[in-house]
Amino acid sequence: MTEEEPGARGVRASTVVLAAAVLVAAAVFAVVLALQQPRLVQTSRPAEAVAETTEAPLVPVDSFPRKGERRLRNPLGIAADADRLYVAESDAGVVRVFSAEGESIAAIAVPVAAGVPRAQPGSLAFVAPGRLAVVDTAGKRVVVLSTAAGRGKLLGVAGGKGPGALRQPTAVAAVPDGMAIYDAADRSLKVYDANGRFVRRVDEGLRPSLTFVGGMALGGDRLYVADSNASRVVVLDGSRSDSSAVLPERFSLPRGLASWPGGVLVADPFAPAVDVFDLAGKLLGRADAPRGGRWSPMGVAWSAATGRVYVTDPSAGTVDVFEVRTR
Repeated sequence: MTEEEPGARGVRASTVVLAAAVLVAAAVFAVVLALQQPRLVQTSRPAEAVAETTEAPLVPVDSFPRKGERRLRNPLGIAADADRLYVAESDAGVVRVFSAEGESIAAIAVPVAAGVPRAQPGSLAFVAPGRLAVVDTAGKRVVVLSTAAGRGKLLGVAGGKGPGALRQPTAVAAVPDGMAIYDAADRSLKVYDANGRFVRRVDEGLRPSLTFVGGMALGGDRLYVADSNASRVVVLDGSRSDSSAVLPERFSLPRGLASWPGGVLVADPFAPAVDVFDLAGKLLGRADAPRGGRWSPMGVAWSAATGRVYVTDPSAGTVDVFEVRTR
């Protein structure tokens, strides 16, 4: 056996005790620190965590059509005007009109373009009171319809030939001088007046360029653009088309957008969720599936008449209704 040096055993024991004490203190400090910090929850988006809040910003309160009523056939875009809601029932070729409480009022037939069997309404936007712009993906155009008395009189068409021609419109939004329309065929963002006459192109100075726009919304002097294939929401300055920012979140597949007095709402069917942002672009929280299980939030609208948020779900054929919870 090898003889130990005097004091060697004592030195090693004290080192172990000291190390153990340090580890215990560190563990206690970590627990205390963790209790003081907001908990993080992993979302379905890769490499992303969102601070968990005690209250969801959107609270589900209703859904329509109600039990026993016919489901909507692929509801996509949605828009609010006064106390009514307008829902693009794409597979039926109509825009359904509902009261703010979800009662069916009328169905506006979207005019069918030449050479196609029926219209396929998608994105919707009110470009002026009583003037509803409808993206017709089958007809490769955007029509402007009167909503007076629910008749749907054709007031104008955006498309045709020349610099304002459209080959694959995917989204429309109101802007101060008319409407902005994204054309996926040439990845362009163009402005037309409220009757559909071409005014100008507004994205030529934007870098990186847009890839595929699934939705847009005007909030104040900002145009929010859901660049779906790039998993981002671009914020354009209304006065300068080459001036932009990007919301700090990275989305799965952002689609429907809507402005509300507190900021902007983003529907993401792949998350699936509706994210709520303030005017500074800060994420306030998110609304998950109101019924549990499958949910595909596609279109979103905020009604000034009710202060509620309405979200289309094509997988269920419904419109889900949320209250906005503010702190």
